[in-house]
Amino acid sequence: MNFPFLKKKKEHALILDLGTEAIKALIIEKRNDKTVVLGAALEYLKRSPIIPTETLKKSILRTTALVQDKTKITPRSVILGLPADILKTRVFSQNHQRKTPKTVINLLEENDIYKKVIKKSKQKIAQRFSEESGIIPTDISFIEIKVLEIKIDGYPVSTIKGFSGRNLEFRILTVFLPKHMEKYGDCGWEFFEKIIQNLGWKLTEITYPLPAVMSISKDAVLLDIGGTLTQITLIKNGKLEKIAEFKLGGEDLSRTISQALGISLERARLLKHKYVGKILSEPARAKIREILAPCIQEWFVLLNSKLSSNNNLVPKNIFLLGGGSLLPEIPEALTEKNWQNIIFPGKIKVKHLYPQDLKLASEEFIINSNTPQYTPSILLCGEKFKYD
Repeated sequence: MNFPFLKKKKEHALILDLGTEAIKALIIEKRNDKTVVLGAALEYLKRSPIIPTETLKKSILRTTALVQDKTKITPRSVILGLPADILKTRVFSQNHQRKTPKTVINLLEENDIYKKVIKKSKQKIAQRFSEESGIIPTDISFIEIKVLEIKIDGYPVSTIKGFSGRNLEFRILTVFLPKHMEKYGDCGWEFFEKIIQNLGWKLTEITYPLPAVMSISKDAVLLDIGGTLTQITLIKNGKLEKIAEFKLGGEDLSRTISQALGISLERARLLKHKYVGKILSEPARAKIREILAPCIQEWFVLLNSKLSSNNNLVPKNIFLLGGGSLLPEIPEALTEKNWQNIIFPGKIKVKHLYPQDLKLASEEFIINSNTPQYTPSILLCGEKFKYD
């Protein structure tokens, strides 16, 4: 016998993904401990050094109104994703040397070691980021610090408690952002929480896509080509090896077209979409290809530089996501251009990562939004999946 009144109420949430070029809003639903994406909407932002609060609010409202109209659902909780030029993720090593290597590590020493390692990690990454950005170390907020791997005297271990040894090596993942962001009028990250609360929602968490990314492949390079940034995630032997980014993305390619043809950025973006969709005449396609060639070459050189600093051996599987990845020149560059100071263990395999590959989206969503432009937003759901 069924008792409808005992059925668990469906849980809905809004994924609000603020990118460097666009705002994407997705509505998700929890179904029997599984997350399903019901619908999505997108609005492009006007590129500006500073985005006024009211402009950002209006863009968020328009985007969320669109997805709520599509799904007929009005969530009250928000999961926020921030652009990679604000929310930074980095992986690095932190060592700790014990004074009494022959004694076994007990609970008290374990806690003490972790406190010291985390403190040193914060100092190290804050100093490094300060040198890159000019932001003083005390103006950095840490969202998460996670131990990915531990070695004692060169041997991998899952925990340090119960072991002896002198040299402890930790691989650390840090997720952080500046307390004051020039892009949003020099406001802190609390700025986003206030905006969301003012719009009548509750901010559940600030999230990032790595938990889902890690289940895609044991050996792969993921390239998220966004509006003004390309983010690189390197996975080797099932472990997160490196996260990096460089400033060149899809909007830069649109701007190149805009400047070359003397048209607005909006018209250039539309022209680029038509080029990707193969609905331009052949002479027009040849002209766009000629315009984009120097920018694609610059993108490839920057990517080569970032990857070549990682012991030269790079996985042959390359996954593309983000709206900028749809240009045919991107896969061509990866497979046909000459890599410098990099070794691939076999022929390079390039594949776009679509929402349907993630198995988190409903059929209706896939039909309407099956583009890698939405893939980074879906990864923010944080749910692991099996990639075929």
